[in-house]
Amino acid sequence: MVLAGVGGVSHDQLASLGDKYFGDISNNYERKISQNENVRFTGSEFRYRDDTYPFVYGAFAVEGVANSNLDALPLQLASTLVSGWENTSSVTTNAPLKIIQKLSILPALKSYQSFSINYNNTGLFGFQFTADGDNMENCIETVRGIQHEWKYLATSVTDHEVDRAKNKLKAELLSIADDSTRFADRLGRDVLNTGKATQLEELERAIHKLDGSSVREAVSRHVYDRDIAAAGVGQTESWPNYAQVRYGMSWWRL
Repeated sequence: MVLAGVGGVSHDQLASLGDKYFGDISNNYERKISQNENVRFTGSEFRYRDDTYPFVYGAFAVEGVANSNLDALPLQLASTLVSGWENTSSVTTNAPLKIIQKLSILPALKSYQSFSINYNNTGLFGFQFTADGDNMENCIETVRGIQHEWKYLATSVTDHEVDRAKNKLKAELLSIADDSTRFADRLGRDVLNTGKATQLEELERAIHKLDGSSVREAVSRHVYDRDIAAAGVGQTESWPNYAQVRYGMSWWRL
C-alpha cells in the first residue's frame, strides 16, 4: 500500500491520517499465498458474444515489460507513435500519422487506442478498438493495420518521427502535474512498481535521450514474433481468425 500526498501537505499530518485509517491493517496473511513468480505469458483468445451490445469491443496485446525495464520508455514511445483515434474527431486523412490516415477511412471502425502498460514485473503492449460487429473485413483491416505499423516501428521509424512522439509524450506526462489526483496516482504507481518516485525532470531527461534506434530495437525484441493475447466482447461475429493474427506477428521478415 502507498499513501501519497501532493501539494501543500504536511508530512506529519499525512502520516497521522495514515496511522488513523490504516494503522490496524496487518501485513500478515495466515492463508497460503500462491507462488506466481515467473509466470509465462501465453498467447490465447477469449470471446464473449452478446449481440445486445451495440458494437464489438476488442483488445490485442503482447507481453510488455516491467516498469523498471530499460525498454519501458521506448515501448511507451512506440505506443505514442501508434496513437489513437475515434470517429467523432475531425482528424482523418489529414492526420499527421499514417496509421490514423489508413484506419480512419474504415466505415465500421469507431475508435482505437494504443497502450503500453507497465506493472511491477511484467506489462502489456497492444491496442483496443471498437467497431461494428457485422463488418469482418474492417475488423481484420484494423488489426492488420496496427500490425503493419508495428512492423514499421521495428524496421523503419525515423528519428524525426520519434522526436515528434517524444514531444507529445513529454507534454502528456507533464500535464499530470496540473491534476493533483492524477499526480498522486502516478507517484503511488511508481513506488509500487519501482520502490521510488521518479522525478519528472529525470523522466524528461530519459525520454530526451531516446532515438529511432531505441524504438526499433525495443519493438523488435518485445513485439516481433511474440505470442499475442486477444479478448473480444459484444458482437464478436466479425472477430478476426486468431491463427491469422498470430501469423501476422511473424511475417515481417519473410
